[in-house]
Amino acid sequence: MRPLILLHSVSAMLWLGVIASAADRPAAESRELLDSSHDDTDAVLSFVRDQHPELARLLARLRSSSPEQFEKAIADIARTKTRLYRLKDQDPKRYDLALEIWSLDSRIRLLVARSIRSDENVRQEVRELLA
Repeated sequence: MRPLILLHSVSAMLWLGVIASAADRPAAESRELLDSSHDDTDAVLSFVRDQHPELARLLARLRSSSPEQFEKAIADIARTKTRLYRLKDQDPKRYDLALEIWSLDSRIRLLVARSIRSDENVRQEVRELLA
């Protein structure tokens, strides 16, 4: 369990600068960034397909089975994508690390969700990702 806590701590520290800079931005500008990202579902799905194909498949199923949950997921990923791309402009090395952390965190969440209903093989894969 400690590696998961460490992963979240590192992730929080990496985002601290990005979140602080967003807080300094006028509310209308921040809202505009989120709205434009939210409106561009295709761009978000393209990002997910490139970075996390398994999540893209899950989103495709979610789109038809639960449109409200799909919209929430797209909005969340759009915010993440915006932060990552802003970071890419500011500090490409931190971008690479932050993108890897997001991808690992997302994979872990999917595996944990599957492991609730699954077998020992999935639990072992979760342990390996956390190691």
